[in-house]
Amino acid sequence: MEQEFVEHEGVVYKVYVAGSDIAVVHRPSLKNHIGKIDGIAKFSRASSDSTAQKLRRKDPEWYARCIDGALPLPSKIAECVAGFVSRSTEGAHLFGVDVLVKAGGEEGHECYIVDVNHFPGFRGMDCFPDSLASLLISTMQGMP
Repeated sequence: MEQEFVEHEGVVYKVYVAGSDIAVVHRPSLKNHIGKIDGIAKFSRASSDSTAQKLRRKDPEWYARCIDGALPLPSKIAECVAGFVSRSTEGAHLFGVDVLVKAGGEEGHECYIVDVNHFPGFRGMDCFPDSLASLLISTMQGMP
């Protein structure tokens, strides 16, 4: 699968949605200047745990800057992303979205949705068990 590379300061934002609850966590991703051959860079699973561990071992200073220095994704953007995906999937209530914020963006944030997961791991969404329980209860109460 080919996908245009967006320079994004090495941070991917994971927007998790469970019912009406939205949580955002950030994880290290690929560096802006990754090695390319003829303009093409090959990689797999840019934000997986194993990739993150490799990046941390290879360049611990860069990794720390990504984790500790990342700006939070504005809640308004997270809400817009969640609403867009929910409408686009005919009302999904349980999903995750990977969002990149373009590097060097002006005052307005230029964001890219790069992946929609129908049942992500929800790692980092501390309220997930309670959010899932609430979603299941409200769904069951709405059933005939």
